[in-house]
Amino acid sequence: MDCTSLPTIDINTETGVGYARLQKWTPGTGYTSYEWTGEGVAEAWDWEGIDNKWLTSGSEEIATVDVSKGEGFWLWLDPAEVSESITITVSGQVPSDGTVTVPLVAGYNLIANPFPVAIDIQNLEFSNLPTIDVNTESGMGYARLQTWTPGTGYTSYEWTGEGIAEAWDWEGIDNKWLTSGSEAVAENVMIPAGASFWLWLDPQTPNLSANVSVTFTNPMP
Repeated sequence: MDCTSLPTIDINTETGVGYARLQKWTPGTGYTSYEWTGEGVAEAWDWEGIDNKWLTSGSEEIATVDVSKGEGFWLWLDPAEVSESITITVSGQVPSDGTVTVPLVAGYNLIANPFPVAIDIQNLEFSNLPTIDVNTESGMGYARLQTWTPGTGYTSYEWTGEGIAEAWDWEGIDNKWLTSGSEAVAENVMIPAGASFWLWLDPQTPNLSANVSVTFTNPMP
């Protein structure tokens, strides 16, 4: 990941470390954080050869950070040091066609659109997500998708599941994402190319399988 477009920190007044942070999420474990050294920090701190490198937080070790297809991450830039929009270049193999399936676990999953084009959230396909018993369960909220917009925050969407439309007399909205707090099907909600988002599965969902997954399909094969 090329972050050299980040500004150079004044090493006489700033530490240089911590103004850019990358965080990966592991379900059941939490975040693993990495700090960007920036330019000139190696010479200032006598860390030879580690300008413009990611270090494991709390150490001087250069980190090897692998990101799999469909895996998401946070990238935080200190507003005190980065005052304008910048471009981050991510290199590696980018799928251009076909499908990408990402395994899910109960709880929070930080995943990402693996394709170089935007994808409508209604085109995400679940596998092995259980049917909710509409006689005993509400059916709403057992899967939630959250997108993040800088300066605005989260927007949430709820999955209707199977059989909910008939039980609640909502004709034709089985297996759809609804805007949270409404009965409106979320329309034209696009996940930009490479963008990360949260997908949460309620651990209390009855019969939740260990083999649940979500599949992305490139809309422009």
